Amino acid sequence: LAREELPGLEANLLELEASPVKSKALILASAIYNATGNARDALEILGGTFSQTPGVDLSEIRLQRAYVLFEIKRYVEALDELTFITRASPAWYRGQTIGSWAAFHVEDYNLALGQLMNLRSPFLAAKFNPEKHLVQAVVLFQLCHYDMAARALLGVSRSRRK
Repeated sequence: LAREELPGLEANLLELEASPVKSKALILASAIYNATGNARDALEILGGTFSQTPGVDLSEIRLQRAYVLFEIKRYVEALDELTFITRASPAWYRGQTIGSWAAFHVEDYNLALGQLMNLRSPFLAAKFNPEKHLVQAVVLFQLCHYDMAARALLGVSRSRRK
């Protein structure tokens, strides 16, 4: 999917005043570009700088940018985007998983495990996220903690049975 295949879509999106609807539309357009292998346009439509607009949560846009950057292996930039997402945002939880994988890829295993500690909090125990066990197992394996890595993988099978 190329820009020329969506005539007027971006122009119409960019003309909208800042609103939650515009944010969702930009995220959806970015996801379409990213899914079709056009990461450059996926990032460009979201913009590089943000001004805070009352009533508009930019965390979802930051999360989408981090996801696209992660997909194109720009892990440090993905981690940078995630720093702008506050704990109060609904995007925070999903960002923790992306952040832990990105930290793993830049070989910052302490950060990866720290992100996972957030996900393993008793307050978030009810959230279904088997991926956290996979990230933990991979990181622990890299650190030569083989028994702990194996136990983390058991968490995946336990979460599937619930």
